[in-house]
Amino acid sequence: MLMKKTILALSLVLLSGCGGGSGNSESPPLPPLTLENLSHTTSQHWLPVTGSFANALATTSSAQLLRIEQNGQIIQPVQGRYALNGALLEVDGLNYRLTPLSNQAISFRYTLQQAGRQGSATLQLAAPLSDPLATEQWHLVNTGQTSYALSDSFRDALIDMLINDPDEPMPPSQASSLVNQLFSDYRNQLRPGFDVDLLPLFAAGIFGQGSISVVVDSGLQLTHEDLAANILAGRSFNLVDGSTDPSPKLDPSWPNAGDHGTSVAGIIAAEGWNGIGGRGIAPNSLLMAINLLADEYAAGLDDEWLVHGLDDSVISADDNISAFNRSYGITLPVMQGYSLLEEELHRFSVEDLRSGKGALNVKSAGNEFEFYGYEGDFCEQNGANELGLSCYNANMESSQQTPYYTIVAAMNPNGHKSSYSSAGANLVLTAPAGEDGDLLPAIVTVDLMSCQHGYSSEAAAAGFDDAIGEGAFAGFYPFDSGSHPDNLACNYTARFNGTSSAAPMVSGVAALLLEAEPTLTARELQHLLISTAKRVHPEDPLIRLNLPDGSFEAHSGWVENAAGIAFNNHYGFGLVQAGAAFQRLQQGNWQLPAKQYSAWHGIALYGDGSPANLAIPDHSAAGVSMALTMPEQLVVETVQLKLTVRNQELLEFGRITEQGSTQTSAGNDLAVVLTSPAGTRSVLLASRQALLLPALDEDWAAQDGYILKDSVFRSNAFYGETSTGNWTLQVYDLAADSFAVQDTEFDFDWIENNAELSRLDGAALRIIGHSKE
Repeated sequence: MLMKKTILALSLVLLSGCGGGSGNSESPPLPPLTLENLSHTTSQHWLPVTGSFANALATTSSAQLLRIEQNGQIIQPVQGRYALNGALLEVDGLNYRLTPLSNQAISFRYTLQQAGRQGSATLQLAAPLSDPLATEQWHLVNTGQTSYALSDSFRDALIDMLINDPDEPMPPSQASSLVNQLFSDYRNQLRPGFDVDLLPLFAAGIFGQGSISVVVDSGLQLTHEDLAANILAGRSFNLVDGSTDPSPKLDPSWPNAGDHGTSVAGIIAAEGWNGIGGRGIAPNSLLMAINLLADEYAAGLDDEWLVHGLDDSVISADDNISAFNRSYGITLPVMQGYSLLEEELHRFSVEDLRSGKGALNVKSAGNEFEFYGYEGDFCEQNGANELGLSCYNANMESSQQTPYYTIVAAMNPNGHKSSYSSAGANLVLTAPAGEDGDLLPAIVTVDLMSCQHGYSSEAAAAGFDDAIGEGAFAGFYPFDSGSHPDNLACNYTARFNGTSSAAPMVSGVAALLLEAEPTLTARELQHLLISTAKRVHPEDPLIRLNLPDGSFEAHSGWVENAAGIAFNNHYGFGLVQAGAAFQRLQQGNWQLPAKQYSAWHGIALYGDGSPANLAIPDHSAAGVSMALTMPEQLVVETVQLKLTVRNQELLEFGRITEQGSTQTSAGNDLAVVLTSPAGTRSVLLASRQALLLPALDEDWAAQDGYILKDSVFRSNAFYGETSTGNWTLQVYDLAADSFAVQDTEFDFDWIENNAELSRLDGAALRIIGHSKE
């Protein structure tokens, strides 16, 4: 009986739940919420528009956003940010900020809920005002785009070359499969996010207004359609003819050469949102140019003064110069001599200009990691290329040894070092530059106008075709060929690369930040960039050399020092990040105490004047060491080490042996390491680097018998540490190889392991930093 009553009760409940039996009924459904469609008819690419979904409602009481949909898909937010196709939507309550990321119009549906009612409507954003090439400038905003590399025409050209190889023709299916796999491998190296982080400054309305970048280079085409609006009229200087127009001479005998300085200037300050070309990092900043590298001209001392701002007829002390961009260098297989005069010129730019606040000297690190120049195949034969060691050390160039240059390395779109980018302990920052623009992107920037001259000229195509085959240039580099719809007038190039491309990235960021905070000194600006740089390629591997009595760590990857600051000889402090630096700037507390310099503290030759004459064991992990005591207590900003190492076998012209013209391996074998009192280790010289000739003195005279003579290395690895205490210098000879070489500028045929031991005669240390607060 109890069972029957229970079943009956349950049945009544179920019937009631279905709307029958009890006489009670649900309330009728609420009518849909009526919403207005929203639209923005004007906007600018990468610049946010703002609005409120509340504008779609008659009353906003208790309303909330329920969901966002695009193309039938619900978009899930991450911390209030919706990644739309072509735009970024940021929502706070009912207020939104919409940033167009493509050049196309976009739309999406939004659903609101209010008092139990729901409704949906559409928000439309018209195509923004833009620059047609900006979306392919991966250095500005890296979305994983190809930037005109990995083109279909390049794929077809490679397949055709394999099929028609006169020596080993490949079946079409095999050729196609091989090239498709190659393209797939390289596409996997296109990784979004590795860029200079510009959008936060653009969103804040900061475009470099009022900042001046001085492009010290080959020249600058003042009339270029995408540069003319940002040229500071009448303020550039031509070192050849004394005029104010450094536009390159268009030499009909060499029409396939672009103007290096013009392309550099485009990276810094190509005009933005004018509907043509691309966009500069600081698109409203101003440009001056000095043609130090003009072909007809060999720079002298007077002009070194001028290009560092000491001649007020060209640059005045109160000009608002944010940076001198120096995308050039001197590459020789020798340790160049340190010049105190050069140091003072560099100091003047950084400390005295801009009414005492200074301008950055932004310098390209060099493109000699896998070089084949004056040294011929030396770095192939000595093992540097195979080991992954830099053929040339960035410290070998004298201008890069002083404390007043901001040295910039180059990076690919995947956050890894560009293949050519020189390594060294003196690097400060890394910036985008890319590769050749065929398999991996280079940089899209301005070129000389017209198809008659420049990187994208008919002459450039003809020269390439002569070397590779008819039509090869158009296949490999369609954007530069004159037939690509995005570049029919040949006013732009997608092939600019090298650390020459990386340096102007930093110059452009400097222009932005000085608009944001004009009181920044150059030193404070560099500190901001260092402290907010992004660590890239965290898995950058160690390189260890095995020796008969142990091993030597020739490259340490990322090393975190005792101040908690990470440094890498491939990347400096990491990838420059404009947005992160801007955020740090807004937080305040970016001022630095006054700069201080320690004295030079030395030992042996640089102490009591007597050479130490320490014999360096050959092919050994033992090496020799010296202790250098630093009494001053400073917070380190940079360190300079001066030392002398000699080997009497190292002669400017070598010697003649039965193998032919012969040079000693003593320079090749040398390694130098400096360790701080806190235990941080910095490799200043890794061995297998192209020290093929005797050291030069400050007047560029070869010092026979010396690998290093009063030579200066700079290291940034100790940034933020305390200077006081004993620093340890270790010097090694790490090889015993003899080998043949070809194509050296000096006609050497043979490198012979040094029979005489190299000797360390002395060392001295100087710290540049500030007092502890």
